Amino acid sequence: YEQQLIVGAYRRDASGNEDIGSAYVLELNGTDWKVIQKLEVNDTNNGTFFGGSMHASDGRLLIGATNADVDGRKNRGAVYV
Repeated sequence: YEQQLIVGAYRRDASGNEDIGSAYVLELNGTDWKVIQKLEVNDTNNGTFFGGSMHASDGRLLIGATNADVDGRKNRGAVYV
């Protein structure tokens, strides 16, 4: 994991929805960083802000979605593992 980096794009628009967000896993290849995985959330409501916060530890990645809807309640926020 020493050669990997996670980057959040929490204001990314997708499928006509604003600020859904996404996160990208990059890996160092020589002197260049290459995107090896794009992570997205299933919540397609505007303003989810997936990728606004992240933490990696012991091989696990936690990604926050500040305004994710949870159990039908709007803008409660969520953490994805």
